[in-house]
Parts: sequence; structure tokens; C-alpha cells
Amino acid sequence: MKKLLKTIGYILLLLIIYFFFQVVVTVALLIFTGYSGFKEGALLTVILAVPLTLLVYLPIIKKKQFTVSNMGFKKKLSVKDILPLVLIAIALQFLNQYFLTFLNSFDFLQGAFKKFVESSEILNEGSFALKFIGIVICAPFIEELIFRVLIQKDLEKKKNIRFAIVVQAILFGLYHLLLIQAIYAFFIGLI
Repeated sequence: MKKLLKTIGYILLLLIIYFFFQVVVTVALLIFTGYSGFKEGALLTVILAVPLTLLVYLPIIKKKQFTVSNMGFKKKLSVKDILPLVLIAIALQFLNQYFLTFLNSFDFLQGAFKKFVESSEILNEGSFALKFIGIVICAPFIEELIFRVLIQKDLEKKKNIRFAIVVQAILFGLYHLLLIQAIYAFFIGLI
């Protein structure tokens, strides 16, 4: 029981650290740049919170003795390594779209879909460069670091890889808060 509580505490700490820096950056943007709300500064918040979070995560990574080789990364990736992952990702995207279309047919989920669309529209604000840096580089980088490296690798040491993948996928889904994003993120987390 003590190990379980320690693991839960560790996971919560990791998430709180990133959330804390997002709040700090959002407040700083509101104060110093005059952004009037979340919509204008959402991508900038992610972009600026990532390096701040890394400053705190680096000692954790060092203490846990994570290295590029034991994090599951290969020094060289070949097309043979990447192609199956791309095909699985495309297949899951199609399955996810069909599943979401099926869920959209239920009246009681219309509010969840409306929130999902509003959330997606927020990410369409700003320049192409800002969207690219925020959505393609920073957000996936920090999410992979949190969920695949810090959480999944820690769980693998305590249980097994299947358990670790499923738990981190569930946490990744829950982290996205909105029901529709949570479903989508869960499936992405399994890849």
C-alpha cells in the first residue's frame, strides 16, 4: 500500500509541476502582455511553460537515472522502425474517428462535443509558427516526457510494461480533461 501511495504521489507531483508553470506563465502573460484571457495565450503558455518545467524535471530524470538509451529511444531510427508505428497511428486515427462519430450520435454527449470543438478552436488562434512550435513540438515533447518517460518507465519498474502502458494511457486521457479529448488521448497513449 505504501508503494502504491508513493507512486500516486510521484505521478501527481509531476502533473502539478507542469500545471503550476502553466498557471505562472498564464498569469505573467496576463500581467505583462495584456492578453485578456486563455484564448490568446494558450499556445504561448505551453511554449513558455515547457522549458520552465524542464528545469524542475531534469533533476528528477537524473535521480531516476534515465538516459536516452534506457528511455527506449534508439540512437538511429530507420524507416523499418517508424513505418509500423505510422501505420498503427493512421489505423487508430480512423478507428477513433468512427468511434467519435458513433458517440456523436448520442444526444447526451452533444455538450461534450461542443466543448471539444471550442477547445480545438482555441488552438487555431495565432500564427502558423506559434501553432507549429506549440502543437507540434512543445506539447508533444512535454507530454511524452511526463507520460512515457517519467510515469511509464517508473511503472514498468514496479509492475510490467503492459500495465505501465495502459495506466499511462488512462492518465494521459484524463489529463486532457474533456471527455472527447480523453477518449482520443487514451488511444494515442496506447501507441
